[in-house]
Order: sequence, then C-alpha cells, then structure tokens
Amino acid sequence: MIHEFDEQCENIELQGNIFWSLSERRKKTAESLENRFRNVINDGTNEDQVSKALIMAGLTYLAMYSQKENPVFLGIDLSTKEGKDIIKDAVREILK
Repeated sequence: MIHEFDEQCENIELQGNIFWSLSERRKKTAESLENRFRNVINDGTNEDQVSKALIMAGLTYLAMYSQKENPVFLGIDLSTKEGKDIIKDAVREILK
C-alpha cells in the first residue's frame, strides 16, 4: 500500500485515471483501477480486506489531495517528503 501511495502521489496519469473513473463513471477505467487496488490488498481474511480497502481509499484521497495548490491536510503538508512519511509511518503502525 505504501508503494501504491507513492505511485499515486507521483504519477499524474494515474491520478487522472482515478479522477476520471470517479467523475465520468468510465466502466473500463474503474474496473482497471479496482483490479489494481485489489492486487495491492488481496491477502488475509475478509475483515482484513475491508480494513485495507478503507486504508487504500484514504491513501488514494490523500494522494489526490497532495496535488492541490495548498496540500495541507489536518496539519500535514502532503507536498513534502516529511508529510508523506508521516502518512506512511501511520499506515505501517495500523497494519502491524
């Protein structure tokens, strides 16, 4: 999930696909993204899957938010390495 978060923060084309699938409801794009995310979280029990899906959704939102003009979310500057590291460390702690 950490790698996926990094990829989403850095890959403008991927961000566009995510935004496009949400705003335009393109079935193929949405299915492709769902498969991508499923590959990231596809292990463990069903309860693990739900928890990981919620975390992945939050990371996706934060990655998209990081592209805003003022990407500070609840005091965390998502435009900096330090801000992104705070998020990654929190995810690691949650998934222990």
